[in-house]
Amino acid sequence: AFVSFLVYIRFLTNPVRNLARMPIQMHNNRIAADRVMEVLNIQPDIIDSDDQQELKVTEGKIAFNHVTFSYPASDIPVFDSLSIQINPGETVALVGASGSGKSPFAGLLLRFFSPQQGAIQIDDVNINDVSLTSLRSQISIVWQEPLIVNGTIAENLSLARPDASEEQMINACKAAHAWEFIENQEQQLDTLLGTHGTTLSAGQQQRLSIAQAFLRDTPILILDEASSALDSYSEQKLVEAINTLRENRTTLIIAHRFSSIRNANRVLYFTGDGKILSGTHEQLLGSQAAYKQAVDWQLAQQ
Repeated sequence: AFVSFLVYIRFLTNPVRNLARMPIQMHNNRIAADRVMEVLNIQPDIIDSDDQQELKVTEGKIAFNHVTFSYPASDIPVFDSLSIQINPGETVALVGASGSGKSPFAGLLLRFFSPQQGAIQIDDVNINDVSLTSLRSQISIVWQEPLIVNGTIAENLSLARPDASEEQMINACKAAHAWEFIENQEQQLDTLLGTHGTTLSAGQQQRLSIAQAFLRDTPILILDEASSALDSYSEQKLVEAINTLRENRTTLIIAHRFSSIRNANRVLYFTGDGKILSGTHEQLLGSQAAYKQAVDWQLAQQ
């Protein structure tokens, strides 16, 4: 009886200890839940009105007409009466120093925020007059740091196109030069990737992200330079995939390195004072001292 008593006491110790910890755990969980609900209850600044139309891009022409924009907490304009047009099917590189306005340019196109003055048009349609869902469904983005969830390769690809068949996924992966490492996996498309894609290299993550863009198959493409931290082999595969992806699409390349703009039809150089200089790489080198100085400085760092 005494031995049984000791055994029961041992079995009882952990539950009693856990029960004593419950008030502290509940208090911590309540604080975490309050923070989550605070985020979930935030009302977005940009919402659809009742009379929004659906956007269907046929050409891919983009126009910024006298756009003035500054962040709410700043009086310094990021863009001051900016007017620029990007032609259908054109590949345009956005270059400039950090903070010069490259990301806000893309953010305005996606309506992450709205300009204080002026209008942004796609195929002569003001993007303020179309629904956010239809606008963003016409644009694909390949981020510098890909968004990969803790799931299978197929589940990550379906984020881009939920109704995609297995054959379409495989074709997209082949076009992105991603199938060469996926087919070697035992589970192939059913391979689990782990949190943030930890089982893949940086180059493999980027090629999977490009495969998502192939699946979306949108007329407008935004590339946040994806090859800046890759080795030569991965960069070569990535460049080949990007060159295929941007065919017959209006493409914006947010370039952090001047070496990545060699395939662009035109360069938009963000000066950092609210203005943008437009021209080919050679034209800007010959006519703009600030642009030439920036290129020379970066070449010297390599």
